Amino acid sequence: MKQEEGKDRTRKRLIVFVVLSIALGWTAFLLIPFLGMAYGQGMSIAILAGAMFTPAISSLLTRLITKEGFQKMYLRPHFKRHIKGYVLVFFGPTVLIFLSGAFYFLVFPGTFDSE
Repeated sequence: MKQEEGKDRTRKRLIVFVVLSIALGWTAFLLIPFLGMAYGQGMSIAILAGAMFTPAISSLLTRLITKEGFQKMYLRPHFKRHIKGYVLVFFGPTVLIFLSGAFYFLVFPGTFDSE
């Protein structure tokens, strides 16, 4: 019984999170045309930048609504026994960008401009 209660609680939290994320996100994105603004100009850029935080805000609101608490959010880094992962996450994208650039110019050497 306890396991099923845990699944129901998790399902409820997930539904609340998804509904909040969609509602907040769509509200932010639909605000721009309703205010008569064009996408990519002026204040709409700030609204779109703020809309990128809707999943994080939804996560916090979900924890408040469902009274889950904030103890197990894993927001603090845990460097002990995880340092390799942190180094990989920090430097990995840069290494992949350089490798993909090198691969591109190996495949298409005529597009490389050395000057």
